[in-house]
Amino acid sequence: MAFQAFLSHSTRDQALVDQIKERVVAAGVQLYLAEHDPHPGRLLSQKVQEAIDRSPAVVLLLTPNSYDSAFVHQEVGYAIKGRKIVIPLVDPLVPHEALAMLEGREYILLNPDRSKAALAVLSDQLENRVTQHERDELWVAIVIIAVLMLLLATAE
Repeated sequence: MAFQAFLSHSTRDQALVDQIKERVVAAGVQLYLAEHDPHPGRLLSQKVQEAIDRSPAVVLLLTPNSYDSAFVHQEVGYAIKGRKIVIPLVDPLVPHEALAMLEGREYILLNPDRSKAALAVLSDQLENRVTQHERDELWVAIVIIAVLMLLLATAE
C-alpha cells in the first residue's frame, strides 16, 4: 500500500492544490483530495474521516481562502485527535491567530515568490515519511514471518 497524505484545503485554492499534488506525487506519495473521490449519497464527513484515518499524514494548506473554513478546522482537529502528523503550509497573508491549535507547531512558509522552495521542503518531508513507512512495513513483515516460522517449528 502506498503512503497516503490527506490534503486539507479550500477548493478556492485549486491552482495551488494542483502544484502541491504534482510535487507530492512525484515524491511517491498518494495525495487524497475529497473532491476527487465522489460518493453521491454518502455523508461527506464520514468519507473525509475515513480518508484521514487511512492517512499517516495530513498536509494543511492554510491560506486566506482556507483559514476561516469550518471544514478545514474540523479536518485538522480530527487529524490532531487521531495523532496524525500534520504538516502545515502557511501563506504569509494568514493572520497569526488563525494558527489556533497549530500554535507552536513548525510549519512551512508558503511565500508566493518562493512556492517552489516551500513545495520542495514539503516533498522532502513526505518522502522521508514514505521511507519510514516502508521500513515499518518491512519490520511488520519480518515479525509475521518469524511468528509463522515459530508456529510451524512448534507444530512439528
